[in-house]
Amino acid sequence: MNRSRYFRLATPRLDRDSRRESGLFTRAYELLDDPTTPRHAYDRLYEAVVWFERNLPIPDRSLLTPLAIFWFQARAGAMIRRFWGLAAVLRELDHDVQILKTSRPGYVLYEDDFQVGAVPFQDTFRPASRRRAGMLSASQRRPSSACKNWWCELNNRR
Repeated sequence: MNRSRYFRLATPRLDRDSRRESGLFTRAYELLDDPTTPRHAYDRLYEAVVWFERNLPIPDRSLLTPLAIFWFQARAGAMIRRFWGLAAVLRELDHDVQILKTSRPGYVLYEDDFQVGAVPFQDTFRPASRRRAGMLSASQRRPSSACKNWWCELNNRR
């Protein structure tokens, strides 16, 4: 049984830096900068973003790489409930919101009580049942000479 310990809410739009689905904060900030955002939605987005800026630790960006993405830890209950509120505003504005879960967020570069910032493994987004080598097709198995460190793995993803 896969016990996902980390989750993220994201939009289908790809982030240019991480090359993964954009997180909700990215989309919320874009909408706050967009003059066509309806006033009622702007007010709710602004309120949510300000709350997170005051209550969610902001990591030192010098510790991260642009490929890192953030995941909430499952134990961050109050934070997650607030995050669902932000997702609701985006959905009201007709933005798709995806739920991504994993037990393997990647190479963790930052961690606090609520979140981790990690560079995803190649299998971070693959269903857990297909991670086991016996379940992977031949084309999905890593050769024995595969990368042994995360920098090598990052360079091979490009």
